[in-house]
Amino acid sequence: MFDLGPIDCIHVAIGALVTIVPRVMWRISRMRLARQVQLTGRLPPLNAVVEGKNDIERTLSPRIQAAHDAAVARGEASYADPYTQLTVMTRLCHIERGRCCGSRCRHCPYNHVNVPDLARPSAMTAKSSRAAPPIYTKTGDEGTSALYNGERRSKTNVVFDVLGTIDELNSHIGLARAHHKQGGGDITKQAVASVPDALEFVQRRLLDLGSICATPTSSGTNASVAPLPYQPKEWTVQLEQWIDAWQNALPPLTEFILPGGGSVVSAELHVCRTVCRRAERLVVDLVATNGSSYGPTLRDGAVFMNRLSDFFFAAARITAAEEQKRR
Repeated sequence: MFDLGPIDCIHVAIGALVTIVPRVMWRISRMRLARQVQLTGRLPPLNAVVEGKNDIERTLSPRIQAAHDAAVARGEASYADPYTQLTVMTRLCHIERGRCCGSRCRHCPYNHVNVPDLARPSAMTAKSSRAAPPIYTKTGDEGTSALYNGERRSKTNVVFDVLGTIDELNSHIGLARAHHKQGGGDITKQAVASVPDALEFVQRRLLDLGSICATPTSSGTNASVAPLPYQPKEWTVQLEQWIDAWQNALPPLTEFILPGGGSVVSAELHVCRTVCRRAERLVVDLVATNGSSYGPTLRDGAVFMNRLSDFFFAAARITAAEEQKRR
């Protein structure tokens, strides 16, 4: 048996409430909508933004609401849940996409009205209402996939090469973060920002860059999709500040270095650097072939990717130095 103190019990209780209460409220919301369908014979208007909080949002803690409101105020598409540190999409992100994704999102501005079971009232049986929605859609079985603006393209299109490589890079960064000892060493503290914090920033910006690449504004069927509010130029400035701070905290390079050298995190960051270079080449290709569909934001994103590989090089160096100092 575990010997839990009062504080531990409080944390467990809060975790249970955060997990269970939203599910209960979602089920109540489903029942209300099902009742409306039964009485009126039709669904509420799909993809119509609903003012105010949805049923799930009304149950969220003040900390979660504050984190969400702060992200929206900054124009960001996501924020970190203060309890689990999982990435959560904001209301702003869904409004910019212009449609309900049907995933029962916490901050759904459409009040979860466009989910698959409600799109088919005849399927509202007790069994189907309890079943979890499948993660597969089968819409890509013919070799095409959809962008955020509703346009469908072949999966061999360069835009999906870009998105897939950015996703691959993000996964490598996640692996590096998982191996990194939290808090960093004295060198990192002197260099203003810890490597794990900087890597989390980069992961979030890569998600935003993926949104930019997946949302050409001069094509598609969804007229409600507007240009995204992201500013890659500002991301690049932040990277340069970290690069300069870390480089100033380290001795000058006098020769080429071999990736790795005994530090798993440093080696993984060098993998990130090489994957980043590949992703950058694909983004540049997307700019060259489809630049007119995106405007200057995507070109700024290509500059960000160019600087990002330098960021990984500097991060790998300072991580290796921290590891060497701990030995």
